[in-house]
Formats: sequence, structure tokens, C-alpha cells
Amino acid sequence: MAQRSPLRAYHDAEDMRAMDRSYIELEAFYDTDGGDPVRCVISNISPMGALVSFSDASSAPDQITLRVPEIEMVFRADVKWRDGNSIGVRFTKSESL
Repeated sequence: MAQRSPLRAYHDAEDMRAMDRSYIELEAFYDTDGGDPVRCVISNISPMGALVSFSDASSAPDQITLRVPEIEMVFRADVKWRDGNSIGVRFTKSESL
């Protein structure tokens, strides 16, 4: 169910990841249990995952649902790492808004 977006891929020859990343700045929101959605920014994205930044990465649960209105997508993801105000996530499911 991949959807093409207007994002341009940037390939760094020294980046040894399995998938190329698109370096972007997309506003997104992740849902919390019963609370207000938390605003965040996706800094890079690939078909497998993303780098997500927000004010307090330590408060993010281990599984999140990211809503990205600009590209009309929702991603369910597992948090793989945390560092300061950023988390790395691996997508487990995606669907159109």
C-alpha cells in the first residue's frame, strides 16, 4: 500500500543502511493513551522507518501511532532507540488517512 510522496530522496554514499532515506521536515503527531496528540517532526523517512524529534523523547511509549497529515498517512511503529529529543522508529503498518 505504498504511496508516493512529493519527497525527494537524498542518498549519502557513506550511509550503509538497507534503504535510502528522504531528508525532510514533516509535521506529525503521535497519539497518547487518552491524552492530547503530541506534535513532532519527522526529519528523515524510508519505507522501513523514520527519525522523529519532539520535546521529550523519553516520554514516548515503545509503540506509537504517527499521523502525518501532509502526506495523508498513518504509521504504526516500534521505537528502536531514543537519544535526547529524538527517537528512531521502525514501521509495522501504514495506511492512508
